[in-house]
Amino acid sequence: MRVISIILIFLAASCSDISGNNNELTDYYHKQFAQHLVEQTQIAPNALVLLGDSLTEDLAEQDFFTHVVNYGIRQDTTYGLYLRVQQYERVQDARAIALLIGINDFWRGRDNKNIVENIVKIIDLLPQDTPVVVFGLLPVDERKGWQGWNQRIKQVNASIEAQLKGRGVVFDNLGAELIDQSGNLAPQYHVGDGVHLTSAAYKIWAQRLLQALNQQGIKDGNS
Repeated sequence: MRVISIILIFLAASCSDISGNNNELTDYYHKQFAQHLVEQTQIAPNALVLLGDSLTEDLAEQDFFTHVVNYGIRQDTTYGLYLRVQQYERVQDARAIALLIGINDFWRGRDNKNIVENIVKIIDLLPQDTPVVVFGLLPVDERKGWQGWNQRIKQVNASIEAQLKGRGVVFDNLGAELIDQSGNLAPQYHVGDGVHLTSAAYKIWAQRLLQALNQQGIKDGNS
């Protein structure tokens, strides 16, 4: 039944106006998504749900949060997340949701407009009475070969923030705290590839999320 459910959501997406292509869904995506669907039956409702790609998946969420589930999938895109988000029961009964997605869309060839549109469509699928924190795309270290990406990231983030006004969603430009004087992701905050984060960066990210949750009356975090 779970396989049929996945097929149906993929078929529904192919008939919608979401920007994407099933060719961008990796074998790892399908494996992890299927595992998430099996494991969700073992997770109690009212969890803090994290949605995203490898930047989310690599977070040691249990070090920072109580009753949390991590639905990050390496190499995922806005299209891939759109396909899977409604299939998660723990999204539908979450106490709060944190979202970070979009950087992989760059090398998949998706333009800024479609990235923003896809993110907004993902947010529209989330429960309207659940607190949602959307993190802007994080900067990269262009000295590692990602030339021109940071300007695009700024443009995408500005568009996301503008689109979210009036939606009751918190937007957090976390990346502004992770850059050095050159505007790149600081060396101490990436593992050497210019993109993936160190434990120091994750600590800042977790603190920012905890602050956003506390501002919405949600007390969380491990001492």
